[in-house]
Amino acid sequence: MNSLPGFQFLGENTDYAQLHRLLWRTPTSSPPAASAAREPPTLAEYIDVWTGGEGNAEGGVDVMDVDENDSEPTPRPGPQQIRFIDLNKHPKLRVHSLLEPHPPTVVVREEYVEFMTHAFQVEKDDERRFFLTGQPGIGKSVGACYFLFWLLASGQSVFLIPETDVVYYFSEAGVQHASDGHTQRNDLAVRAAIKSSWVLIDVDIGSSPSAADWYPREWIKPCTTLVWTSSPRQERLRRFRTRFLARVWYMSPWTLEEIAVLTKLEKKDPAEIRARFDLSGPVARSLFFDASRASTTEMDSVIRRSFSRGLFEFATSQEGTDEEASHRMYLVRPQESWDEDGVPHLVRAEPTYMFLSNQVAARTVELMAESADTFRERLASAFDHPPTRGAAGKLVESILHRALLRGSVDPFGVAPNSILEAHMTLPPPPLYLRPQSQTFAAVDAIVVTDTVLWLVQSSVSDRHSLIFKSLLAILLPLEKQGVKVNGLRLVCCLIGTDDQRVG
Repeated sequence: MNSLPGFQFLGENTDYAQLHRLLWRTPTSSPPAASAAREPPTLAEYIDVWTGGEGNAEGGVDVMDVDENDSEPTPRPGPQQIRFIDLNKHPKLRVHSLLEPHPPTVVVREEYVEFMTHAFQVEKDDERRFFLTGQPGIGKSVGACYFLFWLLASGQSVFLIPETDVVYYFSEAGVQHASDGHTQRNDLAVRAAIKSSWVLIDVDIGSSPSAADWYPREWIKPCTTLVWTSSPRQERLRRFRTRFLARVWYMSPWTLEEIAVLTKLEKKDPAEIRARFDLSGPVARSLFFDASRASTTEMDSVIRRSFSRGLFEFATSQEGTDEEASHRMYLVRPQESWDEDGVPHLVRAEPTYMFLSNQVAARTVELMAESADTFRERLASAFDHPPTRGAAGKLVESILHRALLRGSVDPFGVAPNSILEAHMTLPPPPLYLRPQSQTFAAVDAIVVTDTVLWLVQSSVSDRHSLIFKSLLAILLPLEKQGVKVNGLRLVCCLIGTDDQRVG
């Protein structure tokens, strides 16, 4: 078969040609049937499932001993199944961003599967235009590789743009490549190929230094589905949405279970991963790939820079060099909504910003303590802006925690991790607790002293139930854990800027 005008076939021994021979399956219908919305069996053959059991590091997932329920969305019902690809067993899958220095274990995140399932289920081709974004370093480029694997195993032709001036075309005939500048985009054969193909773009500053001002050319517009995996640069997002009417899809950061499994499979030192987590949060690149961990000096520099640029304005800027970028201080993830049954759902088109970790939030409070008055107005506006409401709530909670610690003569008693679960046996007061289970989800913090019980709601949003009786309902499970609530004075502290939000 002849190559497309302007394209040339790759040699048989090149990485992409070997990948094509390994995965390509010709579909029984054209275009591929609705079954393509499910992960192809051919691809599933190369994916293993974590079967280490549960609980401790000897027999299963050793979930990190960290207090970070703010860093990830509310866990979904049921156990989480962690799947992965072993590149040592399947070296022909090691292409593009999976090349060295990527470790041999590739976690197949449910985030990837959910996106592909959604993309196939969108009925109108002109609505299958996606800007897939999220926190830098959480595996968007790895996701692009998985998407490519899925498409090849489904027999779906695809154009891959991994760099600003390189295009690969995967089809039943094999793999062809061309320079984007030399593509004969007006040729009838090229236009016909585009109309029946997906286009995957994985161009970002980290992998392509010339990508800062690069945008895809409009010759790809007629494609059946368009996906660009990219960091959340606002100007890039705006122009891509304008040119291609793309929908934004925010990917979630890693879960603690995913981190724990990769720590185990890659034989990493859990103490080192925890230390990295304290400064970098649930970001795979920082936890597993970077040669050295971030330092407190670097963190302080970023925090001080955020003061001069506007603490919460800095969160949503997503611009500047890597040293200046807000992702070194804040974590971006999709917003959550809750249905009438209390089941959480991710709002993929809308971002929310949290501090990378509790340590980053606490350090921010320490550095702003001497000038706290200058932040009052900004804090109020941050509460009224949904994307930054969670970060504002965390900051208020950190201020509260710091004040309580400084006002106590003795070390402040805490339950394990400062996390309150329904089954815990609590130590004697004073206690500072951050609820994790759904039983206590109506508040952000619980403070118990010998005389007072404080129920603190500091991030007023749809994420929490704000009905007063929901706060009072917390008293019963606390009684069951040995807290003598009847003898304590109850104080409900609802922190926000709009009393209409509080029922």
